[in-house]
Amino acid sequence: MNAKAIRYMQVAQINTAGADSAHDTVKQGHYTVIDAAKGKTLTCSSGLLWVTQENDIVDHILSDRQSFTIGTNSKVILSALRPSSFTLA
Repeated sequence: MNAKAIRYMQVAQINTAGADSAHDTVKQGHYTVIDAAKGKTLTCSSGLLWVTQENDIVDHILSDRQSFTIGTNSKVILSALRPSSFTLA
């Protein structure tokens, strides 16, 4: 994806510090940034999410009902490969 395309995407940022859980949706082609979530479990409720953690050389793809434990307090980017929803607890 080129920089020009990214400029037009809608971005939501979720800061989970102090929050017990979060539920959100991401439109296809858009992304969400999660911050301060080390140890929390990210679950794809529906859709298909591409998960990128800062300083992690491996990206992760989550589909319906798949989970992933976040291993960093740095930024985590969720890119929706199709309309998606997720929970973070």
